[in-house]
Amino acid sequence: MYPGYQTRLRDEIFQLGREPTYDDLMSGMPWLDAIMMESFRHRPVVPHLERVATEDSVLRFGGPIQGSDGKKITEVLIKAGQAIIIPVMSINHMKSVWGDDADEFKPERWLDPARLELVNRKFGWNGILTFSDGPRQCIGYRMAVLTFKTTLATYIRKFEFHDTGAVMHARYVGTMQSYVAGEEGKGTQMPLRVTLVDDSGTN
Repeated sequence: MYPGYQTRLRDEIFQLGREPTYDDLMSGMPWLDAIMMESFRHRPVVPHLERVATEDSVLRFGGPIQGSDGKKITEVLIKAGQAIIIPVMSINHMKSVWGDDADEFKPERWLDPARLELVNRKFGWNGILTFSDGPRQCIGYRMAVLTFKTTLATYIRKFEFHDTGAVMHARYVGTMQSYVAGEEGKGTQMPLRVTLVDDSGTN
């Protein structure tokens, strides 16, 4: 459960010396921002999006890619009525954007301006497609961001979360859901061991 990141975030909260304000949550806590961004990037709630073309269109690529026949292509024709699957999870894990450690959970990547220079030129919200992009971007993403930050800051201040050793997998049922290997019949689970943290930041 990444105890090192829990400690860094808890220290950031305790250093405020008070309950985080709205301004603190939205722009005054770098580690809270970084952990939230990396959580949304690494494990988007919806791993792919589906859109249907309303008219014929040409989708141009940022650069040439190799088709299944081995030929280089730079665009593809999309017919009206065709469904398009947008692989959010795969895009959020592109090594050409995020580097060779794209599959790792590393919040510190969001604290490195040099690494984010390429990301910020790409697409979506902060370079990820978790909330889609363009005029059809998730209308409630600001509420999701505030809710995530408020909940995480509240819990991490009072509790420490520990890995129970359960082997976890994810499956897609409208949204990404976690389950314990061998206990699929019990439905969605996320077993945790939780301990209290006192106001000084020690267990």
